[in-house]
Amino acid sequence: MTEARRRAGVEPQGRPRVSGLVLTAVGVLCFGLLGAYLMFFGGPGSDDSTGDRSVAEGGAPAADGKGAAEEKPTATASAEPVDDKALERFARAYVRIASRNPKRGLALLTADYRGASPRYLEVWSRISDPRILEVEGDPDTLSVTYTYTYSYSGRPRTEEVTLRLVKRGDSFLIAGGKARPR
Repeated sequence: MTEARRRAGVEPQGRPRVSGLVLTAVGVLCFGLLGAYLMFFGGPGSDDSTGDRSVAEGGAPAADGKGAAEEKPTATASAEPVDDKALERFARAYVRIASRNPKRGLALLTADYRGASPRYLEVWSRISDPRILEVEGDPDTLSVTYTYTYSYSGRPRTEEVTLRLVKRGDSFLIAGGKARPR
């Protein structure tokens, strides 16, 4: 082989050599794709029984909401019966969390509902002093309706809200909702 061909990276048969840099880049890309796949779809040992939980006993989110923002929520259907009191506890805790820390409240919404709620952080950052007047859970429809008063940018308001929930582990995520002034 001539010196010029050797510098150009051409083998005697006329085939270019694959450099170590290209092989390294392909390897890094493969590991990156594998890591992304495992992050989004889980892998061995990815069940929810490991690590910190963001829910308190009884189905309500933890009062401080810690851990909720770090989780990647995925809702699953459950054959386990749900009682109305668990739904009511969730609603009370959700309003408390969302009004104190809207980012943690946002983590209690399903990904689809977060996507359908672009003004969530803006609205909840203006809500203060919420007080639930009535709350009623409906296990048959996996929903909870509550009436509450709050201050919105300094003005008092009262609303009736119905949240459509999905079961997630020991707690719930909000999959939809509607509100109407009272």
